[in-house]
Order: sequence, then C-alpha cells, then structure tokens
Amino acid sequence: MAKVRQQWVDGCRDHSGMIAVDSEALFDKIEKFAGYGFNASHSVAYTLLSYWTMLLKVRYPAEFFASCMSVLDSDRMPALVGDAAKYNLRIGPPDVNTSTHRYEVRRDAVSGKGYVGCPVQLRGQH
Repeated sequence: MAKVRQQWVDGCRDHSGMIAVDSEALFDKIEKFAGYGFNASHSVAYTLLSYWTMLLKVRYPAEFFASCMSVLDSDRMPALVGDAAKYNLRIGPPDVNTSTHRYEVRRDAVSGKGYVGCPVQLRGQH
C-alpha cells in the first residue's frame, strides 16, 4: 500500500481536486482497513468456494438447485426458481406420495417439499 500512496494523492488531486491532507487522511483509513479487509487466506478460500460452487452449478445443475432449495430460506426460492429456468430445469410440485423433507432430482425435474412443507404426514391418508 505504501508504494501507491503518492499515486493515490496525485490521482485524488488530478481527478477530484482533493487537497493532499484530505487524500492522505482517506488513504490512511483505507490502509488501516487493508490490514484485515484484504486477508489473503480468506481471499483464497472464497475464490475456491466460488469456483467449486460454479463448477457444480454448471456440470450438475439439477443436483445443485435441489441442494440449494433444500437448505436456503423460502424467501430466496423465487430467485432460485428463476435461475433454474435459465438452465432449462423444471421445478416440479410436491407430491403426497413421493416427496420427502428435502428437494430431490427426479427424472427431468427437481421436486420435493415445496413451499407448503413436507407432505409425508399425509401419506397413507390418500
């Protein structure tokens, strides 16, 4: 960060008319944040997690969306269903006879508990 301090001060002056005292004070705040905000080990971990998540989404979209729908809150469901449609993935309705406590891949669709909860308790009654 120290290597770019003068470049920062010059850039602030040239692009926004900021005086050196203010741009240096702002740089000090950014530099302090950089000590913990740009932790390399966290960056690597987040990058690997993002890579593997995208790989699973692209190569195994049905399984990916079934897993996400099983663990995420229902308020995120509309976004997931919309995203699944981009992968030509059909989201089937819950079925009293086959649904379980989670979403699962069945033939050409993801189906499972749905918004209404798990209908397992109703089996045997229908």
